Amino acid sequence: MIEDKELAMLFKAESEEHLQFLESGLLQLEKSPHDQSTLDMVFRKAHSLKGSSRLLGIFKVEKVSHKLEDILSSAKLDKIELTTEIINNIYQSLDSIRKLVEEAVSGKPANVDIENVIAQIEGKIDSNSSHNTTKAEVSHREKDVALSQQKVIVEESNMHASEEKNLIEKYRIDTIRVQPSALDVLMNYTGELSVISKRILSRIEKMEELDNLWREWSKSTVNNNVIEELKQGASDGTAAKLTNYTAGQQKYFEAVGNLISQLQKNIYDDGVNLEFVANELEQGVSNIRLLRLSTIFNLFPRMVRDLSQAQNKEVDLIIQGGETAVDKKILEEIKDPLVHIIRNAIDHGIELPEQRKQENKEKGVIILNAYRTASNIIIEIADDGRGLDVEAIKRTAIKRKIHSAEELENLTQNQLLLLIFAPGFSTKSIITEISGRGVGLDVVRNTITQLKGSIDLESFPGQGCTFRIELPLTLATARVLIVLLNGRHYAFPVEFVDRSCIVKNSSVYSMEGCPTITFNEQPVSVAHLSTLLEINATKSQRLTQEQPCIILKDGEQYLGIFVDALIDEEEVVIKPNSKILKRVRNVSGATILGTGEICTVLNPQDLIKSIQGKDFCFETTEEQEQKIVLLAEDSITTRTQEKRLLESA
Repeated sequence: MIEDKELAMLFKAESEEHLQFLESGLLQLEKSPHDQSTLDMVFRKAHSLKGSSRLLGIFKVEKVSHKLEDILSSAKLDKIELTTEIINNIYQSLDSIRKLVEEAVSGKPANVDIENVIAQIEGKIDSNSSHNTTKAEVSHREKDVALSQQKVIVEESNMHASEEKNLIEKYRIDTIRVQPSALDVLMNYTGELSVISKRILSRIEKMEELDNLWREWSKSTVNNNVIEELKQGASDGTAAKLTNYTAGQQKYFEAVGNLISQLQKNIYDDGVNLEFVANELEQGVSNIRLLRLSTIFNLFPRMVRDLSQAQNKEVDLIIQGGETAVDKKILEEIKDPLVHIIRNAIDHGIELPEQRKQENKEKGVIILNAYRTASNIIIEIADDGRGLDVEAIKRTAIKRKIHSAEELENLTQNQLLLLIFAPGFSTKSIITEISGRGVGLDVVRNTITQLKGSIDLESFPGQGCTFRIELPLTLATARVLIVLLNGRHYAFPVEFVDRSCIVKNSSVYSMEGCPTITFNEQPVSVAHLSTLLEINATKSQRLTQEQPCIILKDGEQYLGIFVDALIDEEEVVIKPNSKILKRVRNVSGATILGTGEICTVLNPQDLIKSIQGKDFCFETTEEQEQKIVLLAEDSITTRTQEKRLLESA
C-alpha cells in the first residue's frame, strides 16, 4: 500500500489515464492491427505505467505491465499478430491492473493471481472463463451498491434536523477539481487579456499625436490672417459677421480639443486599470497552476533505492530545490523525462561497488537540483559515474546509420554527446526491465521541446555526467524579440537570444566553408535570416556595409543571424501551429502584435540545426574592396593548379 496519500492519488489518476489510453488504442488496433503509430502509443503507455509502478514499489503492476510491454514490442516488430483473442487477453489484464492499483491505494486485497494474469496475457489461459467471472463480480457488486443505496435512503429519512445540518457541514465542498484542459483555456485567455491591455496602452501614444496635431492646427496663424484680411476689405456688417464666425470657430476648436484631451485621459485611466486587472488575473490563475517540484521529486528516492538494489549498486540521491514552484502543465510533463534520465544514470553511469573502489570512489551519488532564474526554471541531474562512452556512441551512430564515420570526425564533442537523443538510440545490446529498448532520451528531448524548453549535457570520463534542462516560467505567454525582414516582422523567444549587435561585413570570414564571426573569442557561424527561411534577400540587404545580428544560444551551440532591423521586445501569446501544420521547420507558432499584424515566432533550435552541415553564402557589398592573394611557386604546373584551387575556393 502507498502510505503517502498525495502520491497514492497521483498514482491512481495517472494509471487510470494510461489504462484509458491503452483501452482506446486496443480498440483501434483491433480494426487496424498494423497501425504503427497506435502501436507506438500503447507501447509507450505500457512503458510509462511500468515505470510509475516501479517508482512506487507496486511490483505486481510493474510485472504485468512489463509483460504487456513484451507483447506489444513483439507486435511492433511483426513477430506476432494482434488477434482478437490476444486483445481480449490484454483487456482482461487491464482489468486486473485496475484492481491492483486500487489495492495499492486503499490497502484492500485485490485477490489477483499475478501468475494467472501473465499466463492469460501469453494466451495460456482462456479469457472467456475470466470474463464470465468478471461479469459475475460486476453483477454482485451492483447488488451491493443497490442495497447500500437503499440503506442510505432509510437512514436519511430518520435523521433529525440537527443531524441534517451536521451532514451538510460534513459534505460541504471546500475544493473543486477542475480539468487541466479547462484551466489551460482560462490561462490562455488571461494571457490574451494581458496582451490586449498592453495594446490599449500603446494607443495612448496615437492619441497624444492626435492631440498635438489638433492643437497645432487650432493655433495656426494662417486661418487667422485670412480672416483679418477679409475683415479689412469688408463692410462693417460683413466684418461683424466674420468676427462672430471666428468666435464660433474658436468655440468649436476648444470643444473638440477638450474632448480629445478627455478621451486621452479616459483611455489612459481605463488602460492602466485593465492592465492591473489583467496582471492580477494572470498572476492568480498562474498561482493556481503552480505546484512545487517536490511533488514529483519525492517519488525518486524510493525509485533510486530499488533500482540500485536491483543492480547491486550503492547510490545516494540528493535532492535540492524541491520548493521551486512550476506551472502545473510543466510538472505533469516533466516527470517521465526525469525518470528516464535518473534510470539511465543508475544503469549506464554509476559503476559497480568493486569498480568504484578500484577508482578510489565512494558510494555513488546522483544530485537532483532545481532553481529559478529571472526567465527560466533550471533542473539539473548530475551523477559521479563513469561518464558517457563517446566511442560507444560513435559505434551506435554508425550501426544505426545516423552518421558515417567521416561525418562523425567533423562533429564537436558536444555534438557527439547529443547523439544519444536520437530516436531508438541505445548503446546497450541487452534489453532489461530498466533500459536497452532505445525508448527514453528521444522522448525526453521531444517532451522538453514541446514545453518550449531545451536540454543540454556535459560529460567527463570517469567523473560523471550532468543533464541541464531549461524550462519557461509559464506556457501562456512568452517574451520575444521582434525583428524586421523584407518588410515583415518575425519573433525570437528571448531565452534563446544571447545578445544582439551590429556586425560589419568586413569582420565576416570563412571557416570550413561557412561564414563566421568571432564572438567571445570563439568562432560562431552566421547566416542571413532570409537564407535560413529560404526567402529572397532584397538588393538593399546585399549592399549594406553593416547589419544587425542576433546571437542565438542553445546549450553550448551558437548561431549568428543577420536581420534587416531590430524592432522591440514584447510579451506575447504564442499560438501553436494547427493540426494541418503541426510541425513546420524553423517555426514554433505565431502571435498577433499590437498593430494587429500576424507575426511568425521562429524556432531557434531548428535554425541552429539548419545551418549545420550546409553551405550558406554570405553576400558582401558590391563596393567592398577585393583582396589580392600573392602566390609564389617555381613550378608553373603546380602554380596553375594551386591558382585554380584558390580561385574556386
